[in-house]
Amino acid sequence: MEKLFFAIWFRLDQKDRYLIWIQDETDQVLVETDVLIPVFNSETALANYAGKKLIEIVNEEPLFCNLDYISNWIIQPDNSIDCQMFLSTWNLFMDIASAINRSFTGNEKDKLTNKVYDKIFYGNNLPSVTPEGKYYIPVWTKSERQRLMQIMSEGITLLRRNLKEIDI
Repeated sequence: MEKLFFAIWFRLDQKDRYLIWIQDETDQVLVETDVLIPVFNSETALANYAGKKLIEIVNEEPLFCNLDYISNWIIQPDNSIDCQMFLSTWNLFMDIASAINRSFTGNEKDKLTNKVYDKIFYGNNLPSVTPEGKYYIPVWTKSERQRLMQIMSEGITLLRRNLKEIDI
């Protein structure tokens, strides 16, 4: 598999930033010194950094992860879960944990974590897995919402502790 590099756009603490996501045998984000995730204030800054590092970014609209939305949901969790936003964010956190070689609750394969992930995944109603004419809307238990809170909170903490602002 050819290694590909993509821009990811995220909003955290009302500030938009970008990072580089790597699609390879193991998906992960770009890191420096094994634990620091370079983040940029603009796509231009990301492109300048990538150019200096001889990294070719795939030219497509960056995936957006609204971590402020996730943070607000953690403070006041309810059943209005945007499955698309939570799935892309969960996957990003898994890739961050992989890149910095940290354990992450979202990677655990216990029954509850798997059930929560499956509900988010199927709640995206992707045409490749959702039968024609059907639409899945997950119903959440308290324990599932608590696990989702734990996973999202842990992911945001992982990112905050390991991000490195790059000004170019």
